[in-house]
Amino acid sequence: MNAPARLVQGCAAALLVPVVGAIGLGVAGATLLLDLLATPWVARARRRRRPDEAPPPRREASVVVLNWNRLRYLAELLPSLLEAVDAAPGNHEVVVVDNGSTDGSPAFVRERFPRVRLVGLPENRFFVRGIEAGVEVATRDILVLLNNDLVVERDFLARLLERFGEADLFAVTARIRLREPDAAPVETGKTRAFVRRGELEWLQTPILAEEPPLVPAAWAGGGSSAFDRRKFLELGGFDRLFEPLYVEDVSLSYSAWRRGWRILLEPRSVVHHAHRGTSAEALGLAAVERIDRRNRHLFFWKHVTDPGLLLAHAAYLPWNLLKRARRTGLRLELRALFAALARLPLAWTRRPAQRAAARRSDREALAVANHVALHRRSVRGHRARRERPRVLLLTTQDRTGSGDSTACAVELLRIPVPVREPEEWLVDLHGRIPARFRRYLADAAARDLVRFALADRDFDLLHAGDLFAGALAAPLLGGLQGIPSLLEARPLATAGGLLERAREENFLVRVSRPFSRILCATRIEEEALARVSPGLRHRLATEEGGPAAARLYDELLA
Repeated sequence: MNAPARLVQGCAAALLVPVVGAIGLGVAGATLLLDLLATPWVARARRRRRPDEAPPPRREASVVVLNWNRLRYLAELLPSLLEAVDAAPGNHEVVVVDNGSTDGSPAFVRERFPRVRLVGLPENRFFVRGIEAGVEVATRDILVLLNNDLVVERDFLARLLERFGEADLFAVTARIRLREPDAAPVETGKTRAFVRRGELEWLQTPILAEEPPLVPAAWAGGGSSAFDRRKFLELGGFDRLFEPLYVEDVSLSYSAWRRGWRILLEPRSVVHHAHRGTSAEALGLAAVERIDRRNRHLFFWKHVTDPGLLLAHAAYLPWNLLKRARRTGLRLELRALFAALARLPLAWTRRPAQRAAARRSDREALAVANHVALHRRSVRGHRARRERPRVLLLTTQDRTGSGDSTACAVELLRIPVPVREPEEWLVDLHGRIPARFRRYLADAAARDLVRFALADRDFDLLHAGDLFAGALAAPLLGGLQGIPSLLEARPLATAGGLLERAREENFLVRVSRPFSRILCATRIEEEALARVSPGLRHRLATEEGGPAAARLYDELLA
């Protein structure tokens, strides 16, 4: 792009900022007003809400596969799927929904796999309505939804069905191994969703070599998961608000988490994803990207009832739109936004029922769905079965687990030193961060390591072993509702003059505020904290004459 074109685009973007901002705030204000008007109906509907029923003793599955012009994919999937069905105890069925294929897929299924039930549609109804046709004919109590470009392992189905049996379990999702040409396999399926600058970030995080027993998934993917059919239908299935495709599985899963139900990852259930691109081939890459962006807006307007999150989404809308436009183009982002506005009345009609059915707030649902430790604590009776409380010790130093208590199991996670020094303007625009902390706080790898550690590890107490680790963990502690935390405030730096000393003290206060207790190395840190922020005094302890980390473990876990 030449200089005049960049100038024109920059001017257009600058003019759009107040327009998009006004649209966002107008939608948020109207949404909150409608919520207020619907409150009496929501209150009455909540009083009529029934408790969850116990699941039936038998767990048999209807496996629904959606296909469109992918005969060669079916030839790989169906033999492995039928083998998995035979290996799973029970009387299961396989349903192939053909979306108006013209490549001979229906005849191939009838001739080669007579055991498979074929549902032929006259035209391509894409994902949402195609799955809807399969669900209508399914007869078993578990729905297993599969993409057609998979190959499943023999115990895939049996492992999924093993997890069902509790009244609050909505879905179980499998481990997905992506097979890319000339590249190492990539594993996905462990889904996470975090709110950042007014947007919900949807991530697939790495699967650990040894996962804890109860690993939540933020959403169950519509192409590799098993659902409790009664709950699936009770929530209305995949919402046509999002048709033809994308975000419908995230929307359904979020409704389930808000409802008080749970979604689990089953890492022993494995599918191999060998191909991609069916949707892009049918619709075009630009259309797929536009639909995805449109549906992300609709998701927020349909589901999120927390006023703070809703207003943050509106306030950051211009920033987020322009940030994404650097990759997708301003025209695409604007078309997606206005397409979402056209469907906004439909999203509003869904909100009262979502609110009436909810047993968790937005923040509670996101916390439980995205943290192994909080999810375990939400499972009835599971917390009482813990023999030794687990402590997660984050540190940037070489240490063995200082503060170990014989009554606790301490897991040490060391944060490596960043390789490069950052550009100062990137991390300290206002000159508030002490020089020795800038390298860590600017390192994206260190931030991600801490974020995923807090989400993936199962622990009862978080221990930040130094201020570097504490500074990385502090912004994330708001999501760890009810889990105690301990910060070791190691000695303050003495070099750098009065300005740097003031930065050190103020930074120490900012980092310390979210932690349950602060263990100071010396009286110097304790006095500095008490002087700068007297409100922290009741949470301070020192090594000199005060309780050490092991005693604080016992105190915080009591």
